[in-house]
Amino acid sequence: MLAVLAQVTTRVRVGGMAKGMHHRHPAVTANMVATLDRDSGGRLELGIGAGWNFMLCDGYGIDLGPLRDRSDRLEEGMEAIVRLLPETATTYTGRFFDMADAWCEPKSAQERIPIVIGGQGRVQTLRTAAKYADQWDMTFPADVAAWRELNEVLRARRA
Repeated sequence: MLAVLAQVTTRVRVGGMAKGMHHRHPAVTANMVATLDRDSGGRLELGIGAGWNFMLCDGYGIDLGPLRDRSDRLEEGMEAIVRLLPETATTYTGRFFDMADAWCEPKSAQERIPIVIGGQGRVQTLRTAAKYADQWDMTFPADVAAWRELNEVLRARRA
């Protein structure tokens, strides 16, 4: 859908909110993102999160895992993605993902693809967002006060 949108528009930035890190290996995600960014003329924004939809995962046979694993997977996957996008070859060893001289080609049109991280995790998600994201998305906050509280935590982590 994003590829079609990118082809039938010329100014609209394209992206989705949010792909769960558990859906694809970060190397696959990085290659898809770089290709779509190039095809869109540098208009892509990567929206990503830890994942939450048990019903969808159960239906597809995808192991979503416990919250701690999802948060760890998001942080690890983001490190792999931001290393893959600009480098010629990336080697990475983690708990969830491994890569040996992995390529991400062709390179994206943008020097750095904007990243949006979604989620409400006070500790890990906001730490990951502070480290890697250009924007944070908190969908469906309980109220304005809840959003403000987490936004302050994020600001403190970014500082």
